[in-house]
Amino acid sequence: MRRRAFLQASGSAVITWPMAWAQKDTKLPLVAVLFPGTEELFKPRVAAVRGGLKDEGLVEG
Repeated sequence: MRRRAFLQASGSAVITWPMAWAQKDTKLPLVAVLFPGTEELFKPRVAAVRGGLKDEGLVEG
């Protein structure tokens, strides 16, 4: 029984070890949106996407 506990603990450590030392990405993600059609058709949609991102705390600049 001790062997199983040891293997479980060592397996868990091996799996979580890289996550503990991984470099954190501090950049905000780049968001690209493609809409087919003319500018007049997609202006309201772009405004809606920007509004949704602003609600989540992501703003331009």
